[in-house]
Amino acid sequence: MTATAVLRPPHDDVVARRYASWLARVLAVAMDSGLLGLCVWLVAPGAGVPAVWPGLPPWQGATDAVPVELGGAASWTVAVVLLVQFGLQAWTGATIGKRAVGMVVVDDATGRPVGALRTVWRQLLHLLDAVLLIGYLRPVWHPQRRTFADSLARTVVVDASWPPAWAAVAPRPTRVAQSVAAALGVVGLLALFVQSGGASTVTVAQAPCVLEDGAPRGLHARVEVERSASWEMRLWIRQELPAAPGTVRVVWSALPGAPGHGEVEVTADVTALDGADEGRVWHAAAAGTLAAGEQTVVDVERAAGGAGGLDVRSRVDADAGGFACSARVTLTAADLAGTSR
Repeated sequence: MTATAVLRPPHDDVVARRYASWLARVLAVAMDSGLLGLCVWLVAPGAGVPAVWPGLPPWQGATDAVPVELGGAASWTVAVVLLVQFGLQAWTGATIGKRAVGMVVVDDATGRPVGALRTVWRQLLHLLDAVLLIGYLRPVWHPQRRTFADSLARTVVVDASWPPAWAAVAPRPTRVAQSVAAALGVVGLLALFVQSGGASTVTVAQAPCVLEDGAPRGLHARVEVERSASWEMRLWIRQELPAAPGTVRVVWSALPGAPGHGEVEVTADVTALDGADEGRVWHAAAAGTLAAGEQTVVDVERAAGGAGGLDVRSRVDADAGGFACSARVTLTAADLAGTSR
């Protein structure tokens, strides 16, 4: 009597398991996104966070964030956090968020972590999942809960503390790893909730005007350059946001007791002293009155790309009185960022 061999799929005892649910995967992505956004925010408040998962929002909270500057503190922070997260998934099967919810990404045949190259390849394949978000929704109906990236990279996401092909990890290290990951995951979720405010106006610098020929005696006025200040708060930590590099506001105001001079014209010229816009000049003008208790304001809109120092020159002309008054303020990058004090 000839024995009949029973053929089984390779490692069938390894891969026969429960697949991670779609909601659990969404929760893990939210945790990882929140942690990335929080780390960048702590290092560089106001900086944007790239969308690591194509087609999905970065979920880092800021609505008017400045893009990450290549080579800056924010970009290095993004690189370090992603290196740690991808390394954890490549060699242990799970990022911090996945570890917190109890799931691992493994090879569909061996049940082992897939390594660095396939982890990065799988992340790039999420570009296909981003098309109308169909791929990201595919785990809802797919029998193995796979996105397109999972199918092409030959991976599955399963409910497990560690990769199933590994020898059983001792309970204590498992509990410690999951507890730490759960704590960090909760921090990431809380970091998604951002309180912001401010928009108050603070004076960066001021200078008295210089009276020119024909100016009446006793005129007192000054020019002030202002910037808007705002803040954000996450996890009870408050961070002052850098001032937007756009508008420079020049304010002329007559001091109490100064004589009134009716209609005046105010002009302002802002010159970039350094940075990418060095030497560029922006000009603006406005009409108003110059009398005690009143102000005349001119807003100079400039390109948002420059972050260097500025030379601000302003002049007020009163045709009726036949006089002119001018003032000059030089601002450093620290003045504009609110870090000079």
